Amino acid sequence: MNWIKVRTNLVRDGRVVSLAIKLKSHPVFICGAFCWLWSCADEQTTDGKLHGYTPDYIDFQVNIPGFTMALTELTKDGKPSPWVIVTPEYVGVCEFSKHNGASAKKRYLGALRTSRHRNAPSVTRASPEKSKAEQSRLEKDNASKQAIEPSSPPLVFSSHGDALLALQRVGFTRDTAENLIHDHGLERISWVVGRFVDANRKSRKSNPAGWIRRTLQSADGPAPPAPVLAKLEITNKKQETLKAIRSLKGQP
Repeated sequence: MNWIKVRTNLVRDGRVVSLAIKLKSHPVFICGAFCWLWSCADEQTTDGKLHGYTPDYIDFQVNIPGFTMALTELTKDGKPSPWVIVTPEYVGVCEFSKHNGASAKKRYLGALRTSRHRNAPSVTRASPEKSKAEQSRLEKDNASKQAIEPSSPPLVFSSHGDALLALQRVGFTRDTAENLIHDHGLERISWVVGRFVDANRKSRKSNPAGWIRRTLQSADGPAPPAPVLAKLEITNKKQETLKAIRSLKGQP
């Protein structure tokens, strides 16, 4: 995309205002005429010299009679400071390479990028030593969070519904989950499911429901309610009796 650099305060520049007064025009129209002239020079030349152009032709294009020659008579601080020069061969834009052309645009864009980078909010970066210390601290914190105290339940369900949902998610039917909660109580279910979550994190279990059921039947963790203990003792005795019968019959 082709473009030219134009100052936002050009319309209020003293030379633009003096041109508007002299040519009985408006400063906005004068700025529009400048943009046409500079765009034409940027598009048609590499040195700002519009060969074949005449002051009359330029005045006709910008619709401001006397515009081109008035640019040759501009002054600054009492000294001549023309914006164009007129010769029989061409009309030239003064200091063209300073503000227009590929090299001038490249310099301008580079300066703009530098200015934006300099004025951007600064980002404070931690020193390598501080970063290592922070990483070590975070690793220790994570390790301590993952550690499970055998004497206390690592996971506590606040309601019967929470425990029921957790057991169903690991493969138990609703009825089986209800029976497990009834038999073992929330505290023990909570402790066992918490142990499963930790064990599964370290080594994924292929049969979560079986793992939880075996752990519930073990002596680890909080004790189940007294009726359940009695039930477990009866179950264990039945299993021992069946083993004895099988051994007598020569069964494995």
